[in-house]
Amino acid sequence: MWELHGETSSKAAFYWLAETIDRNLSKNSQILSSEYF
Repeated sequence: MWELHGETSSKAAFYWLAETIDRNLSKNSQILSSEYF
């Protein structure tokens, strides 16, 4: 998946993962709040 090696790819993977999780969390919280509130 990542062509780069070493610290750069670790940071890139971390930021990509954090961004993806953040996006999913905000999506889920919007769904939850619209269902229950």
